[in-house]
Amino acid sequence: MYFVFSSSFLEMASSRDEPLEVVTKNADPNFFTAPKKNTMAEREDDNDEEEKTNTPLTTMFSAAKVGDCATLSQTVHSSNVNTVDSEGSTALHYAAQNGHVEATSLLLRTGASVNGVVASSKKKKPTPLHDACLAGATSTVKVLVNANADLLARDNIFQTPLHKAAEGGHPSTMTMLLGALTNQNLLHKGLTATDHNSQTPVMVAEDCLALEERRERMGESVVAAVGETPKWKDCLLLLEQASLCAMPYYYE
Repeated sequence: MYFVFSSSFLEMASSRDEPLEVVTKNADPNFFTAPKKNTMAEREDDNDEEEKTNTPLTTMFSAAKVGDCATLSQTVHSSNVNTVDSEGSTALHYAAQNGHVEATSLLLRTGASVNGVVASSKKKKPTPLHDACLAGATSTVKVLVNANADLLARDNIFQTPLHKAAEGGHPSTMTMLLGALTNQNLLHKGLTATDHNSQTPVMVAEDCLALEERRERMGESVVAAVGETPKWKDCLLLLEQASLCAMPYYYE
């Protein structure tokens, strides 16, 4: 996710003669105050909702997101490790995309499916490797690759993990993936794989780079909300170099 601020907006904000309107102490005192629960039934309803959100499964997902191995070891077991939430993600998806190596390894040892769980054959979901590559979590990408994750798996828009690394603009993650594809003799297939828009990973990186350059020409600043600033130019260079290595040779 990126926040885009145009230079014209920033100049306008800094040159205002009048302060922006704010809610003062003279405003309605109940404006920011949640209504009190007056009846026993209302308070009991709140307690019921709190109990629903504190189930072992929600605790497991929360622990995976923050890499809390102590809590994970108490809540995860072989019968629930591949449970999916409302987003179709398993605990492994969250641990991997947030770069939690120990939590990712723990879930895999407990029996987590390295490629996630496919809800149906007609509706593909991103695998944990897809999510880790998009987030640039190189450390957990390595763990998943070593656990034999499918390097050519397709998500709901028919993209591979390499597409996601290109979209995220993560050179280190891309280097890891390209090396793994090479080791499995899948480099050519990975580079030529096309998504639902008939785009290869190279094309995805080119589009992201073009968008970044267009924003710069318009005087806009792109600030990464989380993590390092994307480096699409470096990613594109890596992909182009890999394409030369994967190019088939023909002899007459």
